[in-house]
Amino acid sequence: YDERNTHPQCVRCNRFEQGNIDVYTIKIIGLYGSGIIDEFNKIRNSNNKISTPELESKLEYYSKKLKDLDPKSYPYL
Repeated sequence: YDERNTHPQCVRCNRFEQGNIDVYTIKIIGLYGSGIIDEFNKIRNSNNKISTPELESKLEYYSKKLKDLDPKSYPYL
């Protein structure tokens, strides 16, 4: 899991255009630089598996981050 590869999309792009991968790729490169796609591919193709304790830790971390968000800034939460 890499937080840099997690971004919201509208329903149209996500469901009906299968992620609109061409536009998404351009935006990701704009955010993180030209090497990011190779980096994501290395992560995807690695044999490293996340352990249950690591997964539980990430769940706790992101649950806390979600609770700490200001609802006024994110009315759709």
